[in-house]
Amino acid sequence: MYNFVDILKLNDYDLQCIKNSSIDHCVKHYLKSIQNATSHDVVLESIDNLTLYVCLHQLACEFNENYNKETFKKHQWENTFLRFLKVLPSSEHDTILLKKILQFLCILIPYYSSSDSTSWITNFLKKPDQCIFDIFNIDNTSDDDLKIVAQELLKVITLCVKQEQHYLDYCIPMKDSQSSWLHVIKIIAENLKNSGKQHFYNLAYLDSLLSCLVHLTANLGWSENNPNLYPTGPLPQMIVALCDLVKAFHSGKGPTAAVSVMGLSITRHVLLVLNHLLAEVKSSKIKGWETYFFDNIEDIPLYSFIALWASRDVILRAASVQLFAGFTSSPRAVIEIVHGFGNDTSSIWDLSLRVLNDYTEANTVRENAAEILANLTSHCTPLGSDKSCDNTNFALKKSSSLTLMNLIDEHNFYNNFEIILNDLFTTNIPYRKFRNLEKIKLLKNGAESEKSWTSSSDSDINSLVTTTPSLVKTVCNFLHNLLAIDAVAVSQTVQEKGIAKLIFRALCNPNMSITNTRELSLYVDILDMNATICSVLTRLSSNNISCLGTILHTKDCLNLLISLLNPRLYHMDFPQLVYLRNRLWTSVFNLLSTLVEYGGESEGNLTNRSVEVVNTFSGTITELGNEPFFEAICESISNLGSHDLQNSALNMLTGVLRVEAYRNFEYSLLVTEKKVEPSIQSLLDSVRTSRTVLISNNGSARLPKNSKKLTQDHKLNLLEEVYYEKVIAKPQIDLNDQIEVSIIENDGQSLMSGAEICKILLYLYDICNLENTEVFIKKKSIVTKALSTLLCVSKEAKQFALECSMVGVIVKKLRDHHIRLGLESVECLRRIADKKRLCPLLKELDDLICLLTNFMVDCEPVKLDAASLNLADVVHKLWVWFLVENSMLIDVLKMICTYTTNCELACQTLPLTSPVAGSGPRKSPGTISLLHAIIALITREMDQISKTHDRSALEISFNILHNSCQSLECRVLISKSNIFQSISRLHPAITKRQKPWEFVELIWLEFLQTYTIHPEGQAAVAKIPDVLELIMTLTNSSKMKNRLMASMVLRNVAFYQPNKSRLLSSADFLNIVQSKLTTGSDEEKNIIVVIIWALAANSQKAKIVLKSIHLDDKLQNVLKHCQLLKSKESCLSTEDVDRMQYVLQMLRDTNDKIK
Repeated sequence: MYNFVDILKLNDYDLQCIKNSSIDHCVKHYLKSIQNATSHDVVLESIDNLTLYVCLHQLACEFNENYNKETFKKHQWENTFLRFLKVLPSSEHDTILLKKILQFLCILIPYYSSSDSTSWITNFLKKPDQCIFDIFNIDNTSDDDLKIVAQELLKVITLCVKQEQHYLDYCIPMKDSQSSWLHVIKIIAENLKNSGKQHFYNLAYLDSLLSCLVHLTANLGWSENNPNLYPTGPLPQMIVALCDLVKAFHSGKGPTAAVSVMGLSITRHVLLVLNHLLAEVKSSKIKGWETYFFDNIEDIPLYSFIALWASRDVILRAASVQLFAGFTSSPRAVIEIVHGFGNDTSSIWDLSLRVLNDYTEANTVRENAAEILANLTSHCTPLGSDKSCDNTNFALKKSSSLTLMNLIDEHNFYNNFEIILNDLFTTNIPYRKFRNLEKIKLLKNGAESEKSWTSSSDSDINSLVTTTPSLVKTVCNFLHNLLAIDAVAVSQTVQEKGIAKLIFRALCNPNMSITNTRELSLYVDILDMNATICSVLTRLSSNNISCLGTILHTKDCLNLLISLLNPRLYHMDFPQLVYLRNRLWTSVFNLLSTLVEYGGESEGNLTNRSVEVVNTFSGTITELGNEPFFEAICESISNLGSHDLQNSALNMLTGVLRVEAYRNFEYSLLVTEKKVEPSIQSLLDSVRTSRTVLISNNGSARLPKNSKKLTQDHKLNLLEEVYYEKVIAKPQIDLNDQIEVSIIENDGQSLMSGAEICKILLYLYDICNLENTEVFIKKKSIVTKALSTLLCVSKEAKQFALECSMVGVIVKKLRDHHIRLGLESVECLRRIADKKRLCPLLKELDDLICLLTNFMVDCEPVKLDAASLNLADVVHKLWVWFLVENSMLIDVLKMICTYTTNCELACQTLPLTSPVAGSGPRKSPGTISLLHAIIALITREMDQISKTHDRSALEISFNILHNSCQSLECRVLISKSNIFQSISRLHPAITKRQKPWEFVELIWLEFLQTYTIHPEGQAAVAKIPDVLELIMTLTNSSKMKNRLMASMVLRNVAFYQPNKSRLLSSADFLNIVQSKLTTGSDEEKNIIVVIIWALAANSQKAKIVLKSIHLDDKLQNVLKHCQLLKSKESCLSTEDVDRMQYVLQMLRDTNDKIK
């Protein structure tokens, strides 16, 4: 044994002090004391001590963040206090004890706020069979203690409900009585209905009931009503009882009751509950909900609630205005409200505009007034609509629309809106002094004389409040609906007053940290405001070209607009925030699509201005950084949970790439200037994505996440339906077919943006082919167009698609269409029922052809793959269906033209096709092939030429023949065909030198010029006398280009040795040579010199014939004329002159030898 000093020894007193210093030890001690107590006094004393230790624990947690809170919740709270809650008080001491316990539970409940599981107190109170709820049903008019206990119980219930509520908490309510507060709501409703009169004399108890009811009805879905059915449960009686309360305090108890503190509190709670009930009936889609607010309420019309707009309590004013804003979303309710004011139908408009223009009013009140205006405007008939829709599609007639437009001018709405925009304040905009003080004073002084609903307190100009994003959003919604009434006039006024630029400048960057609910609310409001601003700008841009120019030339705002497409700016912690970001991106993409569509198109055709718009976009994207923009594109088009976002991104991408294709193939031919801004094509093929999209269809990989993803999708849809009042169908999700999309960071080498987008589009294309739902059928066309334009522009996308065997997929699809259409007849398109069935199939076929066309542009490997897969044979088998509609015919001709351009192997497949189903391509050319079909089409088009007939098919068909001349088999087939029989229609005696025929002449001559380069063409043209004579006739055409082409054809014919004797014996030919050499242009003289050279070379007879018509003298005169003129004044080059001298010498040498 060691001997310790006494001071170091731990005695009983010290041990007890250490134990008493432990909060957990003391809590356990007093809990055990309560459990073992035999009197009320012991329990009350222990509860008082527990209260002190709970408060001490709270202080400890505040000073030490690492303090263990979970251990504190594991004490025997439930076992200690639950037994007291299961028994009703039978004496005065029991009542006092129960009140004390309920007060203590109010202190304890906040400890469970951070827990994932529900507290034991909440679980107990959610059971409807608990006897403690009988306290509300006891006739307690004379028992004040029981009323106090009931109030404490209401406080406990309120705290439990608030603990379950979270900001942006929009989720599907559980259809389980054990997790619902419906039984409590029913009890409170019964108290308000049956024993309401006695509660009127205990205002504190009545206020507690209503305060608890406010929180109980705040969560949507509590009524458990089925859609499109009449309501069940407490809803109707609650509406009547609450309206009776308003009537009692504003009519029955005198003027002082309405403005008393308790009267304001009760009325405020009533209005809040009414707003919650209105949201509930609309969310539940209850049938005929307007009846319960307008028809079932006696003595007090609901529209008389507008007197509450003059209340001194700001929350009461906001709630009363919000109630009318909720009503006005229904057409029937709008009629009731508008006509409820009697003959003065402008009153609701007038009052709402006054509230909106009151700068001393709180933003939330003004916001609700703007929402009333926006909702009312959405029910107004457009001024430009027909009379037939005046009473059918809209609740309010044109007279209401005219009244509104007059009131807008009377209340100076646009100038007030300008001030609202100038005074916008967010955390991203530094506080600035009001710049329109004098303007505000004038507007304010003009409104004070008519203002009658607000207090008469002195309002200094310094007390003006700033504008919130939510108010700007709501006023923009109002403006958006005004554009639907009179788009031209409203958009012109907005542009003239400079409001369009102010709206654009109101866009805010949402990049901010969120540490509390206030910042989260601001973040949500900014996202919502940005989305609404983009929607308004989209509407303005589509109706006013000046507004569009303002947007494109406001550089800093355009930079901010495109910078919003940065995935790293947004918080993605909640599904609701994901939905809001997706909604914003949808609006941004729609605005960009509108800028591209209306910024340069003229009558549906792209112009040079379209290229300038896209150049502005590409320059901005490069300036801000390329990767975020393309990451947003990839994430948006791969978003299977938001069809609106996906469609808007695809449409924007298609529009931009369409302009880029125009730049590459048409604009580049017109403009030779050096490109300043990087093109979209260069960005797609040079910018790598830092993140890649993975789309998994492996069942084992997605099973663990199905339940969670299903819940999130429903949350997104519920938020869209409730928060924005959109009626949408709930998706039917099959867990076995769920497709999982994930975005991961790239560790090493990533794909170029073009290849990454192509990968996603190929996934979407496969999904659309597998899914037969209406949504994916509509989306398939959008995806196909986006993929088509991408493959036309991006080389990286072409390479990726080629590696994925995309050509084989398309050809297989074409074969499938041939099989499906093989069971039908072209004649069945005359029947309406069959036409509706086949037209979607033909449209899909046309999309495939366009996709293949763009895929093959400037890509020989794609053409070689298509040739190896017998593409021409498949097209020939579908040829009869392409002839059904001219647009489809032109598309397939463009595809064949692209297919045969600079690809001899593709040309060789044209004569080997067969239209017979079930047969493959021939080994040798036959009498019926795709090339024969094209020649037959040329013959048909030649018979139909007129001033109004579309000549596109004829022009493209000749382009195909141009390309086919590369192949010997095609040249032989053309020479054996009857194509030259149609050329007789080009004779001047038939055409009368009319304008459309000059273009047709040029098409023929260009083809003949190419065809006669080869021996087969030279022989075929000279063999048919009518063709050769017509060509010689066309050398005298009125069009210079036609004359040159005809001369070139004669030049090519002259090079063929067997044709020389016929040409030399033709007087018309020799006259043409003689006249062209004398009076022709420099280009024609060059061609004639080559013809003379070709005829005279190694032929003494030809030299003699040419000398006999004095061509040497004429050629000598041409040379002398060139020598007299300066080189700058002559189009003849030195090489041309040398050629003439050589030909002249050749002719003269022959003469000397004869002598």
